[in-house]
Amino acid sequence: MGCNVENYNYEDILELLHSEKYSSDLQSLKKEYLAKVQQYLDAKKALFDNTTNKDMHFKLQMEIENAERAIRDLYSKREQKILKDTTNMLPKEEIIYNQLIELLISSQKSFYSTIQNAAEPKLLKAPHRTLKFREAVPELLDLRENKHGPFQANDTAELPEELAKILVAQNKADVVEK
Repeated sequence: MGCNVENYNYEDILELLHSEKYSSDLQSLKKEYLAKVQQYLDAKKALFDNTTNKDMHFKLQMEIENAERAIRDLYSKREQKILKDTTNMLPKEEIIYNQLIELLISSQKSFYSTIQNAAEPKLLKAPHRTLKFREAVPELLDLRENKHGPFQANDTAELPEELAKILVAQNKADVVEK
């Protein structure tokens, strides 16, 4: 995909959707693409606001709505891949699954916010928990794509609450009270 916003268009958004839709694996989605999508939408909305021609106004409105729909479909497809198989879960897995659903809802809001702001969401510092690990845990990513770890058994670390909840639910770590 081209790097210039002038060359970025609705077809590029559809290409992102098509790539996600017809691949069984979760596709790489770079932040710069999200910024380009927002710049594209901003440019179309500016044209829409400044156009007096009714036909052009209608065409721009439809293009904006179609692009926004494609973005929603893209996110939905990504979510479906993450949540593919929920049959035959054990009770403990159901608990983890429900926590994951909560995280995905939060992540969805963050995803749309990122597109709207064309940058990292400017959120207040999320609550953290101090954990002591029961076993080795590989490197993790939080909702803001910050890396944490890897960790060894008996290591302690302060992690965002959403990661802490999952690790505790999986019995991989315990909360250390301050």
